[in-house]
Amino acid sequence: MSFCVMDGRAEIAFADDTRLGIPPDDFVTIEPDIKGVWTVIEPITNLYRYHESGSVE
Repeated sequence: MSFCVMDGRAEIAFADDTRLGIPPDDFVTIEPDIKGVWTVIEPITNLYRYHESGSVE
């Protein structure tokens, strides 16, 4: 899945203890096998797309 945050903020804490802050205008791609916990800091509006078989086009 890929998405672009239009408004709001979030953070993803991954299983390996790394963290990714996601502010407005960020473009993020997450592979299907990634494990993590989302924390929404400010309500999010985003545009997203799911990719077939986990590949990004």
